Amino acid sequence: MSDLSSLSDDIRQEISRSGRITFARYMELALYAPGKGYYAGSVSGFSGSDYVTSPLAHPVFGALIGRQAYQIWVIMGRPDEFLILEQGAGNGALACDVLDFLRYATPDFYESLSYLAIDCTSNPFGKQKSHQNLQYVNSYTLPILGGVGCVISNELIDAYPVHRFRVQDGILTEAYVQIGEQGEFIEIFDEPSTDLIQTRLQDLDIPLQDGLNGEMNLHIDDWARAVAACLDRGIVITIDYGDWAKSLYNRPVGTLQTYYRQTQAGNPLKMVGKKDITAHADFTSLINAGAQYGLEYLGLLEQGQFLRNLGWDKCFQVVSRMGFSHQELIANQVGLRHLVDPAYLGGLSVLIQSKNFDMGEQLWGLVRGESSGTFTDQEVAAIPAMSESHVRYQGHGYTFQEGGDWGYQRFL
Repeated sequence: MSDLSSLSDDIRQEISRSGRITFARYMELALYAPGKGYYAGSVSGFSGSDYVTSPLAHPVFGALIGRQAYQIWVIMGRPDEFLILEQGAGNGALACDVLDFLRYATPDFYESLSYLAIDCTSNPFGKQKSHQNLQYVNSYTLPILGGVGCVISNELIDAYPVHRFRVQDGILTEAYVQIGEQGEFIEIFDEPSTDLIQTRLQDLDIPLQDGLNGEMNLHIDDWARAVAACLDRGIVITIDYGDWAKSLYNRPVGTLQTYYRQTQAGNPLKMVGKKDITAHADFTSLINAGAQYGLEYLGLLEQGQFLRNLGWDKCFQVVSRMGFSHQELIANQVGLRHLVDPAYLGGLSVLIQSKNFDMGEQLWGLVRGESSGTFTDQEVAAIPAMSESHVRYQGHGYTFQEGGDWGYQRFL
């Protein structure tokens, strides 16, 4: 408790020394202050259980990401060295699920593969030693230049610090955090700390209409520059909550949310360092920034469709025939359905970009129908079911009614 309390004290001291701080700076400290922030703290609130991400819902998510990486490798001519670089790898669930599948499904690809899992947390993931080609790097930055392969992130962009803004009486203002009379953190709006907020809105052709509220990630250019530098040739797959700018900045309220123990936790200025703070990704700006650094836009679609294109239906059928107990069958089927349900994880967006990549054929994940080809016997045998780690997380934040729209179904 003392470490978390000291984070609030550290923020108060910064405000006392320098005056009010932007909400973006507050969010940066609340999430990433070394040793104390939600993601970076040794005793932080982050335990992986405040929210459920796709890798925790079911390991088929990692298997299908692996299938897409395999096709990219094939299109590239099966290079001897192929890199998967994952930003924001967390506890390594996605990395291990991808590699667990590929080791048995496509052993030739697995042998050429190096998987670099990058995260700012100080806790290495427990299953790391099960794959010799998996390396964990504790870093805020991307440590390599000029690889051949793909860069993947899952729910990373929504955790970047954002500037909160609103328009009132035709004037653009920005949110700041200062100390209230009782020592609490309070929010005020005043003149923006940077012209970049208005410039971005103008570039996106967003009118400054009264009532406009939103959040802006001003780190997008840095992200695009760093990702592009990682690749000489390859694909970038960015999965996150978000929308096109025209839709994102056409809402009566912004998209900022906080999470604590599977529930929305309200005021971001309370429980500092104990809860997650997120804001939806602006995919228009991600695409525009990427184009400046040589990342070509290939497509944007919902995760549910992306996974179905890659063979989710086949995986659902195979998992449903694995001879589970009634309870295990339901758990696996509900976890699988959550990956594609637009009301749950299926509603995330998947952005695909390329660099110096001669497609030759379309990526399986971008094409509806049977374009992903027939699963080989090795792939079918490697399709995974939930492990204990997945079962432990499955169901948090979700509702399930047997016989309802997401009820289980046996494949006989």
